[in-house]
Amino acid sequence: QKELPGVVFFTFPFAWKGKTRWTVPLEFIRANLLIFPFIFKVRGKFDIVYSLTSTLDMVFFPWVLKLLDQKVRWFTMMDNLVPKPSERPGNYILKVIPYLAFLIANLLLKKADGMFVVTNLLKQYYEKKGMKVIKTGTGNGLDIDSFSGKIDPKTPRFTALFGGRLHPAKGIFDLVAITKEIVKRNKNYTLGMMGPGDYKTINKLLEVIKTNNLSQNIFLLGDKNAKERWDLYRNSDFFLFPSYAEGCPQVVLEAFAVNKLVIAYDLPEYRDAFRKYLKSGQLII
Repeated sequence: QKELPGVVFFTFPFAWKGKTRWTVPLEFIRANLLIFPFIFKVRGKFDIVYSLTSTLDMVFFPWVLKLLDQKVRWFTMMDNLVPKPSERPGNYILKVIPYLAFLIANLLLKKADGMFVVTNLLKQYYEKKGMKVIKTGTGNGLDIDSFSGKIDPKTPRFTALFGGRLHPAKGIFDLVAITKEIVKRNKNYTLGMMGPGDYKTINKLLEVIKTNNLSQNIFLLGDKNAKERWDLYRNSDFFLFPSYAEGCPQVVLEAFAVNKLVIAYDLPEYRDAFRKYLKSGQLII
């Protein structure tokens, strides 16, 4: 507030209590219940409301505000679609929940005045739904100051680096299988996996790593701040990202920014958004 005196901040008392993926939907519902009274505080005070993303928990508030205040214009950002449950790995019920939330969010988004998207695939998808779509680049910028200067000497060095949520859909268990095959040929190969995850998934991943005798090859690094993350990118030989579904992933853009080779699964979104990197050979799918 002191650094941005011209900005009015509305805060509400919410602390994340969920420890497993099963509790995530309940936490999102709880957050929206807590924020609901603030709708009446902001009603009629703004000309434009902008959603940083188009997930259900982020569109419910502006959707209700739009119903109450017809003069406000609502814009949102969409960077990826949620695949059908049968199209990605993991617990089926846990895949159904986000897919249903995605479908419900799409219904609410019909009230939006415009949507920014990052790929032509998204543009075509939402234009077919009759929405006003604006094609743009990534919705997130890159902090160039964080990947300049000296690398912290405490930063570990890895052959490959993965970044993202520790979730089956991100291909985290595929990484174990990939590493197992590589280690047969190169015992010194190491993989660093940075990013948050729920306790159950992390414990299962650690168990699979141990079962495959890869505890000296795969290391879970947890969530990292900007400086730590950029140092890890620069201290690794290449970026490995076997995610099953993406839009325009920020972690891949960050790897490109530090001139790292990226190896990923062949997704149509990559052929759309990252054509120049495919052509240059910096992205291998």
